[in-house]
Amino acid sequence: MSAENPSEAIMQAPYQEPLPYRHNRRWKFIANSVWNVLALLSLVILVIIQLSSFSRGGGQLLGFAASHAVTIAMIVPMLILLMASGEIDLSIGAVASLSAMVAALLIGAGTPIALALLASLPLGLAIGVAHGLLVGVARLNGALVTVASAALIQGIAIALRGESGPLRGDRDQVGVAVWILGGALALLLTVSVIVLVNLTPFGRRPAPGDPPEPILRRALWVGLPFAVSGMMAALAGALTLARLGFADPAVGLSLGTQALLAALIGGTPLAMGVANGFGGLLGAVIVVLLSLLQSRLQAQAKIPVALFTGLAFVAATLIAHLAHGLVGWLGQRRKAAASERPDPAPG
Repeated sequence: MSAENPSEAIMQAPYQEPLPYRHNRRWKFIANSVWNVLALLSLVILVIIQLSSFSRGGGQLLGFAASHAVTIAMIVPMLILLMASGEIDLSIGAVASLSAMVAALLIGAGTPIALALLASLPLGLAIGVAHGLLVGVARLNGALVTVASAALIQGIAIALRGESGPLRGDRDQVGVAVWILGGALALLLTVSVIVLVNLTPFGRRPAPGDPPEPILRRALWVGLPFAVSGMMAALAGALTLARLGFADPAVGLSLGTQALLAALIGGTPLAMGVANGFGGLLGAVIVVLLSLLQSRLQAQAKIPVALFTGLAFVAATLIAHLAHGLVGWLGQRRKAAASERPDPAPG
């Protein structure tokens, strides 16, 4: 690739192997740090906007938003790991919906709340393992597999909607459990993703023309993130049920959309071999604050929710790809300049 054409370099950078920062910790750190600083600035601006609009009861709204951000942050790390490797899990919302409906049915049948919520883990794990086998072993396209399963899973969740009722029990204790369990899992998974991406083949996107990976290795590098993603989506759906007090399949779908948007806002573009774990946490908080701002705009200016969400997706995707592509181009320019520098004369 010619180093004299920056626009061509930026557009082609996601498909070059290796990108200057993909296997270079210094460039990767620079790219993620710049993005995280921008995300922090955006977060501060959104917090100022929301605090200026809070009225009486704003503290309760802030607590509700914080617990929702924790729930999204549980899902984002594994989604980031999949996106970096060129895969994606589009069934998160449907799995969360089904998990919430099943937990609601169990609670309605007399199962203790905590046990009913934990029962969602095997359900999500089974769905995630099925996705991992189809994508990692059978080598099917991850987007197509998860979209197809999402339609089936969401249909089952909708069919179960009429059988569930409101959540009964001590909501305050459940809310504390959401904070503790969700926050601990979000931090643990984020740290795990940062370590895995930097020290293992997880999150690496194969170069064009590379020989196919052995089945067992691909089942681990690709299948395991799908399995954990399904489990976290199911747990997030159950905890959303505990937080809201009722189960609705539409809530799960919005949860999946917000998790994907949080990963993009957090600086993890699709299929570029880059994973920004800390940015994912920032993205989860930003998405929740954006949803509050979206509600205000919808009430005051009658802006449709779909339009606001669509613009956010387009902006986050374009900015993430251009930002990382620009860093890649700068790295290539520096590498080209170093290769053209004459060797020092022997003394």
